[in-house]
This record gives sequence, structure tokens and C-alpha cells, in this order.
Amino acid sequence: MASKRLFYGVVALILATVALLQITSVLQEAQTWDEAVYISAGYTYWKTGDFRLNAEHPPLAKLLVAAPLLFLHLTLPLDDPAWQKADEYAFGARFLYKNRLPADTILFASRCVTIVVTLLFGLVIVLWSRRRAGPLAAIVALILFAFDPNIIAHGRYATNDFYLAFFFFLTVVLWNRALRLGRAADYAFAGCALGLAVCTKLSGVLLVPAAALLCFSRPPEVRSLARGAAITALTAIAIMAVLYHGELYHYRDVIRDSLDHARGGQLAYLFGSTFRHGRWYFYPAVAAVKTPVAVFVLIALTVFAILRRKRLAPDSLVMLLPAAVYSTACLASPIDLGIRVLLPIYPLLYAFIALNLPLPQWRWAIAACLALLVAESATIYPNYLAFFNAIAGGPAQGPRYLLDSNIDWGQDTKKLKAFLQAHDIHGACTAYFGTAYPFYYGIVQLPWAGYVNPSDINKLDCVVAVSVTWLYGGPAIAGPTWGWLRAQAPDARIGYSIYLYDFRKHPASPLRAP
Repeated sequence: MASKRLFYGVVALILATVALLQITSVLQEAQTWDEAVYISAGYTYWKTGDFRLNAEHPPLAKLLVAAPLLFLHLTLPLDDPAWQKADEYAFGARFLYKNRLPADTILFASRCVTIVVTLLFGLVIVLWSRRRAGPLAAIVALILFAFDPNIIAHGRYATNDFYLAFFFFLTVVLWNRALRLGRAADYAFAGCALGLAVCTKLSGVLLVPAAALLCFSRPPEVRSLARGAAITALTAIAIMAVLYHGELYHYRDVIRDSLDHARGGQLAYLFGSTFRHGRWYFYPAVAAVKTPVAVFVLIALTVFAILRRKRLAPDSLVMLLPAAVYSTACLASPIDLGIRVLLPIYPLLYAFIALNLPLPQWRWAIAACLALLVAESATIYPNYLAFFNAIAGGPAQGPRYLLDSNIDWGQDTKKLKAFLQAHDIHGACTAYFGTAYPFYYGIVQLPWAGYVNPSDINKLDCVVAVSVTWLYGGPAIAGPTWGWLRAQAPDARIGYSIYLYDFRKHPASPLRAP
């Protein structure tokens, strides 16, 4: 009994630490690119039952992040032209920045839902790992999950990526339980999780081939499987019908808009080059520079341990096969975004590692790796979105590899304001990549051309604040380049996503390079 209390005490301490890190860090950030869209769309779904905004994605994550707002008595500007035009970004900005409560209050209420889901996710990983491999394996899996900077980063935002990772994992473990026990109730629970996953993001449908592969790894009796699969499918459809108010044709719109997006492509950036359609090597490269070094070491130890004993630990395929299905789909993806797309893989990987490491025999090596992971996480606080591993050169070198949601999602506007205020700078020449309003946070944006040609440098008399997505010529670029400015060392970095260059002729207090 005492050991059980100690176990759950350690679990509670780890989860409380993660919650504290997430809350204190996200309070320093403005909205990321899509958050106002998700929050306002979800609020309109609750209030009107109209799914016109952000039809490309299913509604569940949006409904969840908007749920706390129902108790805040916010105004819903349905008379705004953006609503009539289904202009999700204009409507989202209107909802967030011109409501009866401050934008930060609305944002934090929505983000708290995701933080709670992060804690619930950690608890699910702990319970599953403990049942399969004991308390020590459960603690290892939880530490890997809880202190991964990418998990901490996206487990704070009102977007759909982290929710997909949660429901993906939940579906896998519940489907495996259903295959093992063969009970109708367990198949129904798996169907609930599957329905929630496919109503979070279209890529949730990858659970179908993953579930099929798991059947081969644990072959049940055919008639029982057919009955169970029918129960799972019907339950998933019922969940979808409930979330769409019985109007399942809306999911057809999700598929149509997603296919249109895939055909049109989206500008992506990798290693200094931009392209519109997917490259098979994009996501392996993302994983290479964004995965913590400690995880790579633990993967190597795990592979060595498996080869040494010449077998996988029980239930390893439960984690490995769905991760393989999802990874393969990422390689073939026509849209390249970033680490947030890979989030469903990492919890599966961490549970797989915990199952297969010889924990008592290699306890000191494993403890050293976990300590390294915690240190990697601590060094990036509070700028978790900008994490790049030491092999890649850390976050200062991040823009050489990736941009957009991997480092610069518009999140550092509030930090910029705090820096300018601390240095008594009353305005800046800005080139901002994001959907937050700098002026809302009191940043005076001085009039200028919006970029700097080398020949015009003597005309400047201001601090230039440039988002790295602009500076490095990423997806947002449609005009001038900043190569000459990129070659100069910035005088300051704000959260690694905004670089400052001091071109003032008579600065009261010169900025110092970091």
C-alpha cells in the first residue's frame, strides 16, 4: 500500500510540474496563428449549430476549447460581415480582440482545456504502462511524455493537433483491450474513442488501418471480430452524428476541403528552401532536429536491448504498429507542416521504449537519459515552441531548418512588448508574422516600408523587429528578401521567433546581443 501511494505521489508531482510549466509559459504568449479561428468557430458551433467557420477540420477540438467560454457571457458578432462571408480569420480576430472580456482572458480559458487534456493524457499513459510493465516503466513513460518540449508546447494551445494525439492513443489502447477481452462494451468504448479521433482531425481515419494491423498481431475469432468491428464502427458513427447534430454531410465538407487543400498544396520551408507540395523527407528531417537528444539515446538503448534478447516485450506491437501506419502516412503527405503533425507518434514511442528497456539492469543509464531530457526541457523554458535539439544547434539555429509552427507562430508579441518596455523603447519598425494584433498589446508600430533594402539602411532610425519566418524567407514571403540582414547578428532575440536590430541613430540605451 505504501509503495502504491508513493507511485501515485510521484505521478501527481510530475503532472503538477508539467501543469505549472505550461500555465506559467503560456501566460506569456499571445495567440498562435489559428487559435482565434478555433475558439470563435467552436463558440459559434455551440451557440448556433452552424458549422460554416473552419469547415476544413472536424468540430470536436473547437467545441472543447470553446466550452469554458459558454460561462463567460461573451458577445457573438453575427452581424459582422465576416460571419456572412465565413471569413474565419477576420471573424476570429473580431471575436477575440473586440469582445467584452480581454483577449488574454478568453485565450487562457480555452488553453486550460488543452492543459487539462495533457494531464489526462499523462494519466492514461501511466495506467496503461503500469498494467503492462509495472510502475517503473509507467514512470519512465510519463517522464518521457511530460518533459518532451514539443508535448509541453502544443499541449498548451487551443488547436486540434494535441487532441488528435490523445484520441489516437486512447483508441489504440481501447481497441487492443477489446481484441483481448472480446466484450461488446469494450468494442463500444473503442468506437467512442475512434469517433472522437475522426471528429478531431481527418487524419484520425488512419486509425482504421492501424486497427486492422492490430487484429493480425492478436488474431481473434473471426465471428467475434466481425461483431466487434461492427459495434466499433456504429458507435463511432453515432459519436460523429451527435457532434454534427445528426447532419453527417458536414463531414463530406471536411473531406472535400481537405482534398482541395492537398491538391493546391501549401508552402513549406526546410533547410532554407521552400516548396508547395509534400516531400517524403520533410517529416524525418523535422523529427531529426526537433526530437530531444535524450530520446534518440533511449531509442538506441531500446533497439540494443531488443536485439540482445531477440524479442519484443509483450504488447510492444500495440504501440509500434499504429506508429508505423501514421509515420508512413506522414511520408506520403502532400502537405508539410511540422512537428505538430507528428505528435500522435511520440506517446506511442515513449510507451514502447518503457516496455522494452531493461529498467532495473540499466537504471543508471536510463536515469541519466531522463535527467538529460529534463535539462533539455528546462533550458528552453518558456519558449517551448522554439525547441530544437543540441545536435541541430539549439533554437538559435532553428530558422535555418524550419519556420512557421516549428518556431514562429506569432506567439511572442507579448514578450516583444515586455522587452521594448524594459528597454524604454517606445516604438519599433515591425515585420510581424502572426494573427495577434501588436497594437492590442501596446506596441507602437512605426511607419516604414515594411522591409529594408541595404541601400536604405541610413534612412532608418528605429529598432527593427522581424519575425524569423519573414527574415528567413519562409512560407509567408511573397516579395522582398532579407538575406543581407540575416547575415548580421541580431541585437536581441525575443522568444527565438522575433529578431531585433538596432538602427537608431541616437539610442538612449543600446541593445546588447545575447
